[in-house]
Amino acid sequence: MIGPIVTCVLQVLVIEDPLYVAPALAKLRASMTDPYVCLDMEWKPEFGKGQRPTPVALIQLSSATTAVLIRTCLMQNKLPQALRSFFADPAITLVGFSWYGSDEAKMQQTFGGGAATMFARTFLDLRSIAEGLG
Repeated sequence: MIGPIVTCVLQVLVIEDPLYVAPALAKLRASMTDPYVCLDMEWKPEFGKGQRPTPVALIQLSSATTAVLIRTCLMQNKLPQALRSFFADPAITLVGFSWYGSDEAKMQQTFGGGAATMFARTFLDLRSIAEGLG
């Protein structure tokens, strides 16, 4: 017997201009059925010693049905105020994986702050939770 078929449609918003960050985050908020938003970042790989560090190029945020991809590489590697406010909202729980490795260092290097200074106190690192559970 086959169980019920579930169809999921994911809306993906790619943002390349800081003017569109706030409306995209409003759509993300409207899509949320729980307080959890997944967070990940990408940057150009750094190979070898002595290479200049590369900044965060892309910030990915996602609810169950909406993903917002913010191309900070096209925003002079600055974090738009709307995104700073989103990160600081205590009603949102940001969820990452293995954040306290390279992601945290890269965020501090690029934007001048990390989880402790930018995020509301509701941040979950799934790797830390998994390690705690064995």
